[in-house]
Order: sequence, then C-alpha cells, then structure tokens
Amino acid sequence: MYILLLVMWIYLLIILTCTKNFTSIMRGEPVQFQVTTEPTFGQFFDIAIYANPSLPFILQKAGHFICFFILALLLIQVCKNIQLSLVIGLLFAAGTELAQPFFYREGLFIDLMINSLGILSYTLLYYICDKWIAAVSITDETPKTRSRIV
Repeated sequence: MYILLLVMWIYLLIILTCTKNFTSIMRGEPVQFQVTTEPTFGQFFDIAIYANPSLPFILQKAGHFICFFILALLLIQVCKNIQLSLVIGLLFAAGTELAQPFFYREGLFIDLMINSLGILSYTLLYYICDKWIAAVSITDETPKTRSRIV
C-alpha cells in the first residue's frame, strides 16, 4: 500500500515541479508542460526575492516543507531504511529544483533548503520516536514482581 502511495506522491511532486505555471493549477486550469533546451539558473542563488515575502510566498514555502516531509514518511515506510530514504529524498529534492529551469520555472536554492528541511525533519522525528519506542519496550520487558497477600 505504501509503495502505491509513494509512487502517486512522487508523480504529484513531479507534476507540481514541472508544470508551466503553478498558480494556474491552483486556479483549476489544465496542467501544461513546456520544455526548454536553454534553461536559466540565474535566480538560483538570488536572495533579493526574499526581502519582503508575501503571504502566498510563505504559504508556498510551507507547502514545500510539507510535501517533502510526507515524501520522507513514505520513503521510510517503503525502504525500511532511514539512511537510504534520506539519500533518496535529498537527491529528489535537489533534482526537482535543478529540473525546474528546464520547464520555464525558477529553481531556487531556498526551495532546495526547505525541501531538504522537510525530509530531515521527518527523518529526525522518526529516528527519535523509533529510539524512544525501543527504549520503552525494553523497560516493559523487565520482569515484574508480583505481590501476594498471604
């Protein structure tokens, strides 16, 4: 079941990454792809666009975090390996940002960092919870003495 969810989630992320215009999707318009053989990476490290972030800009960045947080959850469930899931997730995060200029979109370093933060956050949360559950189950396995009233 998780593998199907993972495939569908990756498919959704690719659509959101490679569509001609993200806001047109939000307005319910048809998904369109437009490819260029001459991508521009000029704004990848441009920090001027972050000077006065608007609410839609902040919400879009929160969406990046949530999407990749969910991706990490699904990767860990499917791969059953934290390190492999982390590597795949981080490579996918980088790939999505580097692919966007080929679709007339702007790949941004800040988006790469936010995507990575979503993956790292879930992975760390999973690791901490896994260790805590393991520690709790070890203490639950200690023999308990019964008191008897004679």
